[in-house]
Amino acid sequence: MPKASPIITPDQVRQKAERLYPQFVRDWLAGTTQFPLVVRASLPTTGDDVPAMIAAVERLRSASKEQCGFGYTIHWKTIRSRTFGENSFPQRIEIDSPEDLLRLIDHEAAFSRLQRVVEKVRSTLGKVEEMEAWLTIKANWEKLVSEELDVDGLLAVTQYFLAHPQPDCFARELPVPVDTKFIERNETILRGWLDMLLPPAAIDVNEKKFSRRFGLRDGELHYLVRLLDPCLTTELGLPFDELSLPLRHLSSLRASDITVIIVENKVNLLTLPQRPRTMALGGVGDGVVQLAKLPWLATSRLLYWGDIDVDGYRILSGFRHRFPHVESIFMSSDVLERFREFAVPYRSPLSQAPVNLTVAEQQAFDRCLSDSLRLEQERLPGQFVNVGLSR
Repeated sequence: MPKASPIITPDQVRQKAERLYPQFVRDWLAGTTQFPLVVRASLPTTGDDVPAMIAAVERLRSASKEQCGFGYTIHWKTIRSRTFGENSFPQRIEIDSPEDLLRLIDHEAAFSRLQRVVEKVRSTLGKVEEMEAWLTIKANWEKLVSEELDVDGLLAVTQYFLAHPQPDCFARELPVPVDTKFIERNETILRGWLDMLLPPAAIDVNEKKFSRRFGLRDGELHYLVRLLDPCLTTELGLPFDELSLPLRHLSSLRASDITVIIVENKVNLLTLPQRPRTMALGGVGDGVVQLAKLPWLATSRLLYWGDIDVDGYRILSGFRHRFPHVESIFMSSDVLERFREFAVPYRSPLSQAPVNLTVAEQQAFDRCLSDSLRLEQERLPGQFVNVGLSR
C-alpha cells in the first residue's frame, strides 16, 4: 500500500476545487463572485520524514499555476532547519480567478454552455425571481448544460403557454417547432417552469397530469350520462338519453333545477329507474373530483352513490369538499348492516377517517376500517335501490 503524502497532493487540490464549483455557479448567477478562493488544507511544515515532506512540496509546486500558468496559486513561507537549511513550504493555497478554477477542474466548456443557456433563458423569459431561484439549484443548472437538452424548444413551448394559457388543443397541435414527443420527454422541466411563470388562473392545481394541469387535450376522460327524465333530452338539447361526453361539453349544458346522481359503477348507472328532472353521471372513481368544473352542479341537487368501503368515503369526502351540499345515498351504516352478508374482505392503506362525513357515514367508515369490509354498490338489490330513489 503506497505511503500517504505528508501534505496535500495536486489531485486532492483539484477535488477540493471541484467542490467549490457549485457555490461559484450560484455566486455567478447572483452576480456576487469573489476571488481569490481559498482551498482549505492542512499544510504542515515539519515532520519526521523531512525528505518525503520536501518531495511532496515539489509535487504540489509542479502542478501549480507557478509552473503550469493556470490553476492554484501557492503562497509560500520560508522555514529554516538545522538539518536541511532553509526551505519554502506552502502557507496558503488559493485560486485567483474564474479562469483558473475552470481550467483546473476542466469545466471550461460546461460553464461556457451554462453562460449561453442562462443568457438565453433570461433574455427570453426575463430575469424573473422564481426562475432565478430555480436556476440556483444544482440539479437544475446541471440539466441545462446537458448536450441532449433542447433549450430552444423548452423556451418556445414556455413562451407559447405564456401567450396562450390553457390552449385547449393537443400537444402536437401547438405551433411550436418541436417534435410531437417533446413535451412528454421534457415534462419535468416544463412543469416546473409553467408552475412558476403562468398566472394562477391558467393552472389547474388539482390536476397532476401535465396536459390537464395546463389546459391541453389528451383524449379527455368521458363521463357516461343518462337522462332519467325524457323531458330533459329536449330541454338540454341532447340527441339521446344515454351518451358519454368530455367535461368541456358537459360544462356547456344549460342545466337548471335538476337532480344529479353521481354513480361509480357503470351497471348501476345503466339500471337506474326513471326519475323526474334527474340526470345520472358516471363518476369514474377519483375522476369524480373533476366534475367540480361543471358550473351547474353548484345549483343542482347532488346525490352521490359509491361503494361502502374506505375508498368510497375518501372519494365522497373529496367531492363534498368541492360541493358541500352533496348528499350520499345508500352509503349509511344502516345499509351496511342490512346487507352485511354481501360484504367482502378489503384492506385499504387509508387509516384515518376523511373529513366532511356525516355521522352515519362516519359510523359506516369506522366499521369498514375496523373489520376490513367492502360492500360494493352493485350488490344492493335493484328493488331496494328503486324504492329508495322514489322517495
